[in-house]
Amino acid sequence: AGNVPYFDNLAYREYLSTTGTGVNFKLGMIFRPIHELRLGLSAHTPTFFSLEDNFTSSMSYQYTLEDGDVVEAAGESPDGYFNYKLSTPWRFSGSAAVIINKFGFISGEVEYVDYGNAAFNYDNFAAEEREVNNAILTTFKPVLNIRAGAEIVYDILRFRGGAAFLPSAIDGDNTINHTWSIGAGIVQQAYFLDLAYRFGKIQNTYLL
Repeated sequence: AGNVPYFDNLAYREYLSTTGTGVNFKLGMIFRPIHELRLGLSAHTPTFFSLEDNFTSSMSYQYTLEDGDVVEAAGESPDGYFNYKLSTPWRFSGSAAVIINKFGFISGEVEYVDYGNAAFNYDNFAAEEREVNNAILTTFKPVLNIRAGAEIVYDILRFRGGAAFLPSAIDGDNTINHTWSIGAGIVQQAYFLDLAYRFGKIQNTYLL
């Protein structure tokens, strides 16, 4: 009961390999209005990727006839490839660090990214390019990523802690992902040693 005549198994396989190169530029400035205070500004241009997808698919099928003979059939698609370009969003950040004499420092950073400004470029596929870029524009939103950290100096020892608050880039999703880190180190003239532990709590939303 429940058996499907002339069917033993079926396997479908897909293969995809993406290769490419990318380039971007970063510009930053640091201001020190007083010795104990350091302020920074930076801008990261979009990363301009040139990419190529190579893909194939195959399927195999096996079944047994009434007389017991096993029949196998298989097929494979032609090799496929697709060239396209991708640009990621601009990133702007501001940071500040307060140096507490010889006892350590406290620092923080705020980063602005508008993920809706990512864009694909498909040569000779204008309609598909417009559709995917409109989907990016309406699906993703700007976010402010916040990071903070501190270091305490005690003789040759260094103790560090940090936290990051990363909002979801999907429009309508108010999830904020958190990461926490702690570390310790030893600093000498001839060598230094650092150990760190990082914990992250991340919630993802998938859209089809």
